[in-house]
Amino acid sequence: MFEDTLPDFVNKHNNDKIALLHIDCDLYSSTKTVFNYLGKLLGPKSIIVFDEFWNYNGYEEHECKAFYEWLINENKLNSFKWIGYCGECNTTQYIKKGIYPDPFYGPIFPLTERVAVQLI
Repeated sequence: MFEDTLPDFVNKHNNDKIALLHIDCDLYSSTKTVFNYLGKLLGPKSIIVFDEFWNYNGYEEHECKAFYEWLINENKLNSFKWIGYCGECNTTQYIKKGIYPDPFYGPIFPLTERVAVQLI
């Protein structure tokens, strides 16, 4: 659980800044917990990569919501820029390598829920 591991991490790295934060929390509550603990370690030029940010049913209530709430609470709503997102990609190569099970994923599968932002 994030709330069990992050306090100790933050105590050990309280004077450090995070250059890259990869958020793969899926849920609002988990993502909010990450921002509650690690938000103070983020600064200008920090990059945040989200694994499930948007473009799926209910996305507005999870990672996306927690990020925007953090931006608003920290008065940083205009302090980030979009630097990347994943569009449709050919997953055939991943199926052949056994990374994605076939036939659950077809040869072309939209992976647009992944995004990256940079704080400015």
